[in-house]
Amino acid sequence: MCSTKFSYLSGYYLLITGAIGYFIAPRTRKYGMRPGLIFSMVCALIGVIWAAAATFHNSFLEARMIQGLSMATFGSVAYASIGDLYFVHGRGIRTAVLVMMYQSPISRLLSQGR
Repeated sequence: MCSTKFSYLSGYYLLITGAIGYFIAPRTRKYGMRPGLIFSMVCALIGVIWAAAATFHNSFLEARMIQGLSMATFGSVAYASIGDLYFVHGRGIRTAVLVMMYQSPISRLLSQGR
């Protein structure tokens, strides 16, 4: 299997995440964050189960697209939910932990020089 097919796995994931983010953020402003986060968690669960059971590349690619739907909500409203839950003086550490969780897989690769 060529490397282009493997790059589709992350490419379509990021494409769906970026495209759906513009629709998720206004919906959470109108209907609240809870329905958006529940939708996101259900999509994440379906995507993970589907990806674990996938036997073909196209099936795995479709599972990654479903996972992209789930990541759009977490990426677009995670910081707003921290702002809604905590006072101003308590947001710093929570935001730092969230950024660390997002960046830790990338920072390990950068520190190794690969």
